[in-house]
Amino acid sequence: MRYLFVMSIIFILSQNLLAQDNTKTLLLNEVVITASRNNSKYYEMPASVTVIDSSYVSTFPLSTIDNLLQSIAGVYVNRSSGIYSKNASVTMRGFNGSNRVLVLYDDLPLNQLAGGGINWHLFNLNTTEKIEIIKGANSSQFGNNAISGIINIKTQSPKPGLHFNTSMSYASFNTYATKNSISYNKIKNDKGYYITANMFYRKGDGYYIHYETDTTREKLFLNEGCIEIKYKYQFNSKNSVIFHYNYYNDFRGDGTKIYEPNGGYYDDLSNMFTASYETEVKNFNINVKAMFHHDLYNQRSERLNKTGEKYKLYDVNEITYDYMLLVNAIKQVNDKLKINFGSDFKNGILDGTDKYYTSTDYVERGGNLFNFGLFAQVESKLLTKLNLSAACRYDRTYFYNGYLLATGTTQETNIPNNTNELFEHTNWNGLSPRIGIKYFVNSRNSTFLSVSTGFTPPKLDDMVSSRKINKGFKLANPYLKPENVINFEWGTTHILFDKLHIDNSLSFSQGRDFHYFLTIQPETESEPAIFQRKNIGKVNIYGYEINAKYWILSNLILYANYSFFNPTVTEIASDISTDKTMVGKKLNETPFHQAFAGLSYKHKKIQGFISSNFIGEQWADELNTLKLENYFTVDAELQYNIFKGIYINLLIQNALNKIYIDKKGGLCPGRFIQAEIGYRF
Repeated sequence: MRYLFVMSIIFILSQNLLAQDNTKTLLLNEVVITASRNNSKYYEMPASVTVIDSSYVSTFPLSTIDNLLQSIAGVYVNRSSGIYSKNASVTMRGFNGSNRVLVLYDDLPLNQLAGGGINWHLFNLNTTEKIEIIKGANSSQFGNNAISGIINIKTQSPKPGLHFNTSMSYASFNTYATKNSISYNKIKNDKGYYITANMFYRKGDGYYIHYETDTTREKLFLNEGCIEIKYKYQFNSKNSVIFHYNYYNDFRGDGTKIYEPNGGYYDDLSNMFTASYETEVKNFNINVKAMFHHDLYNQRSERLNKTGEKYKLYDVNEITYDYMLLVNAIKQVNDKLKINFGSDFKNGILDGTDKYYTSTDYVERGGNLFNFGLFAQVESKLLTKLNLSAACRYDRTYFYNGYLLATGTTQETNIPNNTNELFEHTNWNGLSPRIGIKYFVNSRNSTFLSVSTGFTPPKLDDMVSSRKINKGFKLANPYLKPENVINFEWGTTHILFDKLHIDNSLSFSQGRDFHYFLTIQPETESEPAIFQRKNIGKVNIYGYEINAKYWILSNLILYANYSFFNPTVTEIASDISTDKTMVGKKLNETPFHQAFAGLSYKHKKIQGFISSNFIGEQWADELNTLKLENYFTVDAELQYNIFKGIYINLLIQNALNKIYIDKKGGLCPGRFIQAEIGYRF
């Protein structure tokens, strides 16, 4: 209530300010958000929306694209090992699990149906034009995974003519990288083509993630590369096609080495192809988009038990396929009404094998998940100062061809011997409505209210995979049901003194049939812990966030934000056999408090950004027995343009060398310094 009172006072006082617009306001108002599927203007949307533009991307101190998201209120990025992390976990608004955030790549959903997450290493820093973040449940537009919000990564269109960029860098832990890109744009008078090609390669020795007392520790080495090609042909002002291909290969250590030459490692090979066609027919803007994503993943693990007497060596191999087709049509009926409708489908396939070399265990697992959706959306200007947005989506999801095969099993896998199980086919329906209104007090002050819903079916991996994980053994649960979320939100926007932009929001979300990773059997001296994903019941999350942007000078900008979210288990399902004392526990891996502050400067010759991040306390386990302490980091980047396209760049992450640990007891890399030299033609 204290936050609500303060926000109300600010809102009332701000109405007395002058109503004239300035240049910055006009520029802000023209930003179009394609993640809304309705090509809505930023200021018209009754939702909490943040846009990271190209100027912010070019100055922010980042080594991977998810670093940018650390600066957004309500978004938590867990990349505790920096660039040496296998991947980042990005969550929003107090929800744990990266599968509850829908990530789009040029408006196409990337979340794999097998595991729900995405590979953040796929994205090329050189080609990112902007990032759109829409917070809150948004399944009314995109269906699966959009329970806590949407992140849309938009790639650049090249400038006219021929352009070439190249750079080389050297960083801490003997890490070196190279980035190269070339583009040619021959579109003139709405006809022609462009083509771009980008290459990225990085290799490093890494650091020790475990303490010195661990005799099996090894450095987290990495060797990764990415190739990206994009081609567009513009037939005329109304018709165009785009083809986009992305190849990524990653080989990195897991920090353990006993007998194997490379120790434990992860090897990931990804191919992604997208195609889109845009046309205009009878004043309908029609988009057809298709995607194919193939991922080949291999993990080799070697371990000693706590007494050092038993050695374990095993491989995990997974092949996943995701196919998607999306069709939607947008029509501006008149100056007060816009409609959008369409359909999409996505099919995900998982095939995995687990082979144990130090025992006789052999496991095969797999299945298919198919989702079909229909959606419709309306945006209307009811009055001069009142906007209405309403949308609804129907989803039908099918789980089929699920299987689990196990032979020669021992206590290593805790699966009955000679298991040959075909899981029952099942399907679910989901209806996801959303409605929001936004009222403009004047050109500088507005407020919105929204009610939205989210729908996410189970992950294939949770339904079919009984396999070894880092902390024990995971059992398949083919009886998982979808989880649903309802979200209520109130927010305000204020532009004060021609230089200060402030956004506030209060939100409440309730997750029903919530998916949670439960301990089925605790670890003993002779047996590992056993876990299983289940629908536990209800979770309530309420929170507050505030963003501020202040133009000190036209080229000197201060950014700051704060967010608080309190996720609590409020009800346990009657069929859950675990201890009912989980009621009242907080969701794990979600910090209660986060804060960010940054200062950017941009000039013809020099540009830079210095920022600080505060991550509050969080629980590392579902029973709230292990708490991770808060930490504070400072990052900085400085770039100097020498002459004729030659530049040098200095990046410092975690400048104060704050050492913190993650939920698995692993150490962060501490201070990370990178020097880069490049040339732009």
